[in-house]
Amino acid sequence: MAVTDAEGRFRITGVAPGKYALMFECPGFETMRGPRSVSLEDGQAMTGVEAKLTPLGVLTGKIVNEEDEPMAGIQVQTVKLDYYRGRRAVSAFNNSVTNDRGEYRIFNLPSGLYYILVNGDFDHGIERIHGEQGERGYPDSFYPGVPDISSATPVKLAAGAEIRGLDFRLKQMPLYHFRGMVLDSETQTTQSQTEIRLLPAFSTFGFFLPQPHVVTNGRFDLVAPPGQYRLQATKRSMNALAEGESIVTVTNRDAPDISISMSPALEVDGQFSYEGAVPAAEVRSGLNFEPMSGAIKAQAEVKSATTFVIHQATQEDHLLNVVSPPKGYYVKSVTYGDGDVSDGRIRFTPKSRLTVLLAEGAGTATITVQGADGKPAAGVLVSLVPENGRPYLLAYGRTDNGGVAVVENLAPGDYKAFAWPEVPDHIYDAAEFRKLVESHATAVAISPNGNVTARATLIPPDVIEDARGKFH
Repeated sequence: MAVTDAEGRFRITGVAPGKYALMFECPGFETMRGPRSVSLEDGQAMTGVEAKLTPLGVLTGKIVNEEDEPMAGIQVQTVKLDYYRGRRAVSAFNNSVTNDRGEYRIFNLPSGLYYILVNGDFDHGIERIHGEQGERGYPDSFYPGVPDISSATPVKLAAGAEIRGLDFRLKQMPLYHFRGMVLDSETQTTQSQTEIRLLPAFSTFGFFLPQPHVVTNGRFDLVAPPGQYRLQATKRSMNALAEGESIVTVTNRDAPDISISMSPALEVDGQFSYEGAVPAAEVRSGLNFEPMSGAIKAQAEVKSATTFVIHQATQEDHLLNVVSPPKGYYVKSVTYGDGDVSDGRIRFTPKSRLTVLLAEGAGTATITVQGADGKPAAGVLVSLVPENGRPYLLAYGRTDNGGVAVVENLAPGDYKAFAWPEVPDHIYDAAEFRKLVESHATAVAISPNGNVTARATLIPPDVIEDARGKFH
């Protein structure tokens, strides 16, 4: 480790021979990692290493009420759009609290697209007797003053920029109570230490999990404006998970008698079967299953080369991800119970068994990537996307300092190879986005046990930005 001098120079001494990754950090700038690896021989002195750091940005604005009076003490947070395995996901990023003038300032933001969320003020201090008469309060609001993220306007922040005038004029709305109990589905006893989330009932935008309310005595009392909601209850312990949900519609009165029935997550038995020789017992693949709701992953405990158990599998749609199959093998098919689920989407049910068929004959692709200047592009992400659309066959690699990426364990078939510039929100995971830039991809055909070489050109950043505008 070293600290730069007044002119930005640094020197690291006493480094043992080997491969290293470099990382540069400075307050007010994005952390930079790269090149991907640096190799040092015994006695070698490496000079001329340069790093250009990108400054962080700022978003500012003011919050007033319907009387144009400043609102102090209101929490404002940035929400960043990301993509995971092709699905949109949003998560909370940096935040701020308004001062006595109603002003907020959110700083240390990397460049990118942000949604701005004002957390509603539900501290009314009024107890109502009649459930038909709504309290008045300020619900959550996304910029430029809309209740749902699907209709919000994202703010594009350039590196080092400060965007001002992101103002909100909040209006009071009727707010109603969602009251009820969380019950065990078998014993019908109330469940304490349970997390409750109030979500839009049907959202096509992607998954966004707000901060949960923790139920300590089995009863909850939440407040929200009129609408249709999904109340999601989750209880986690060291080795167990239980979940439940209820769809509730509120129009002009409280919902006082909600019951959420909690069912324990499943344990699902599974097996690996093989076309070809069964690998040694110590050679094991990994599996995980991502719920479509964005909830906690179900993990598979691999017992041997042929058996596994899936823990904490909730009864909803999941996407299969196969991690590190044995060298030379690929996933040929997947069945659950009596059904084929080779598309990778699985809904767990009691007493069904998952079978993953692994076959010998996986191929290897060696992709050489060059930039617009014709020089090797180091540290570039390369994705090989199968034409058959099976998401668990999608494979990634990184180019070395010579611009070469080697991707192994590829199922035989046709692929498109994409060479991506730095894309912080992983939008390349979205199939519809890839279609917008596929003219810059390289066709790659993998034969059984094949070893193919191909060349790809780094997709220009302006092409990515143009496609991003069309995609959103």
